[in-house]
Amino acid sequence: MISVFIIAFGVPEYLVCARTINGFSDTMKKSYTILVGIFLLYAAPLSGGLIRGLPEGFFRFPPVLTGSGETLEFSWPFYLMFCVLFGLALAALAGPENFGFRPRKQKGSSVEGAVSTGKNRLPAWGRLGGWLMGVSWCLAWGRFEWMGSLRDYLFFPLWVGCIFFMDGLVYRRRRTSLFSQARRGFWMLFPMSALLWWYFEYLNRFVRNWWYEGQEGWSAFQYVIYGTLCFSTVLPAVFECCSLVLSFDYVKRSFSVGPVRPKRSDIYSFSCMCAGILGLFLAGLFPQVFFPLIWVAPLAIAVGTLGFCRVASPFRLLQRGHYVLPVALMFATLLCGLLWELWNMYSLPQWHYSIPYLTKFRIFEMPLPGYSGYLPFGLVCWTGWLMLAHLLPSSWAARADAVRHYLEESAQDETDLSDGKQEP
Repeated sequence: MISVFIIAFGVPEYLVCARTINGFSDTMKKSYTILVGIFLLYAAPLSGGLIRGLPEGFFRFPPVLTGSGETLEFSWPFYLMFCVLFGLALAALAGPENFGFRPRKQKGSSVEGAVSTGKNRLPAWGRLGGWLMGVSWCLAWGRFEWMGSLRDYLFFPLWVGCIFFMDGLVYRRRRTSLFSQARRGFWMLFPMSALLWWYFEYLNRFVRNWWYEGQEGWSAFQYVIYGTLCFSTVLPAVFECCSLVLSFDYVKRSFSVGPVRPKRSDIYSFSCMCAGILGLFLAGLFPQVFFPLIWVAPLAIAVGTLGFCRVASPFRLLQRGHYVLPVALMFATLLCGLLWELWNMYSLPQWHYSIPYLTKFRIFEMPLPGYSGYLPFGLVCWTGWLMLAHLLPSSWAARADAVRHYLEESAQDETDLSDGKQEP
């Protein structure tokens, strides 16, 4: 255990000094730093879990149904605290002028306003995606006997259809979209998404906040293949929904002029990394109390890691008071979360939640305060994807970078576009 914390607190200081060593290229330093960050993401909760004692069935695969037959105590203070925090977050998104933001002055007609939404049709991939989404939705909720085992495999086509339908909507509004503008980078989102969500399945081994019904009797191979397919849709869905949010003027108009964040320093990055390590360690040590930290602590480690790498993150423009991209990502994951929970309601297989102290007053399967976890999850998706992208070979990294450029430029006005690839 001590070695983990020596690495956690010693490596970042070493990395600060390592930048002055001439024998290492910038690419090698970034890759090494990101690998250390990934190691800490796994080691921190495991350290807490080993001290407490790993939960029964921790190494079982496929996992056991951790929530079945388990009754958790409901706590009004805990529930109300989460509701208040979630309410404040929603109030900031709905009324940013009350939190230090100033509406952006209009400079003529916006790009969105200049696009005709009545005459343009959805592109072919948008129409196909809409049909695939609608048919899959009906079949998933119908649970028709004649489909047999095919009923268990509708989550993937449902979300693939939704992804292309959202992309078609963006293209209809802006005459450009993620799929049309950065197609090769778009396809790379799928495998990277699977890697990202498998990490959260690993964290769930400690906190056991969700479990799956309808996959009993599946082999490990079947579970891995189907799980990977389903998990591969998370990043494309979040990024496409973010692009759709950015096609409307509200976020750009309301969050372009806000409180200026101080310039980032190595001390800031180091503090983020330490806070994230502590958060994951506590989540592994006391999962019944610190389970919410699995949605924010990985973000802190990722931000610290990217800070040491001098890699652009969604927080780069906060130094100029420009909050559009982070806010759009939070809007996107909240909207995706509502769709995830809606379509999960009558589908099989489906997931259920077993969250300490928050087991009542659900919207679909999710307790109301649980939706607050979707807000930071959008930022986790972006920063985690950036970490993975910087481990790719240069030619593949360039494709991923096209996705980043597309979303960053979508978040800015034409007069505000920043061509810098790295944070100052």
